[in-house]
Amino acid sequence: MEQNRTAFIESLEFCKERSLHSNFRNAFLACLNPNEACNILDLNFNQSPKLRQSILKKICLDMTNNFVDCHEELLETLLYFVEQKKSPNRNSVAFCLSEIAVAASQVYKEKIIQTFLVSPFVGIRKRGLNLLYSHWNLAFENQIASVWHEHRDLIAAKLIIENFPPEFLELHFLELESQLKQRPKMRLLLYKRTFRVSSKYLPKLAQDDGITYAYICAKMGIVLSPQKAKCLVKRYSTDERVGILVWALGIMKHWEILSEMYKNN
Repeated sequence: MEQNRTAFIESLEFCKERSLHSNFRNAFLACLNPNEACNILDLNFNQSPKLRQSILKKICLDMTNNFVDCHEELLETLLYFVEQKKSPNRNSVAFCLSEIAVAASQVYKEKIIQTFLVSPFVGIRKRGLNLLYSHWNLAFENQIASVWHEHRDLIAAKLIIENFPPEFLELHFLELESQLKQRPKMRLLLYKRTFRVSSKYLPKLAQDDGITYAYICAKMGIVLSPQKAKCLVKRYSTDERVGILVWALGIMKHWEILSEMYKNN
């Protein structure tokens, strides 16, 4: 019976005349038991992405309701495939694992994240880091630090800045700050969480990147003197990011300076 049901679903073909195609496909999938749902997932990845996504949603729903043996077998199989040195479908397997991880038991959620974080492939490491970004777990703090030290993955830096103790951020401030030159919001949070130490680097930031400096000062409630503000206006009046400077000066209530900028615009 199972083979007939799963084979029938796999045989369903999209037809423009059948406007409820996806509705019927998902309804038939909903009728499957957990074992059937796991077995219909094609690990050769010849199914259409839409069918695969629908199957994964069904598996996740089943897992949420009751984590049973077939779910464990599927996860172990996927984990085995993603760890192989030569795996033509590695990215597809990693995608399935990252989708299922949300509904998996805590033991398997952590196992998936652990497997992703030790991967030499940046795309797979990113999946593990993204899972931690959505479901923060203090137990992975040391491993995230190791990933960041070894690979400098941006999302690892983001996790560190948002979740690690200030002492770690202060110790590695210059490394983190250097990595975030194109990420003003992350840079701002780094300065906020380390201001006891990082405030002494603001003068250097003002020299290197006055617009980011003005942005951070405005966000942190630091009001620049009219003289400093005028120097920034003169220096960055033709910069493509000058709108950020205008915003910062508004936050600082520099009406006269803004009025002069407006006249010259």
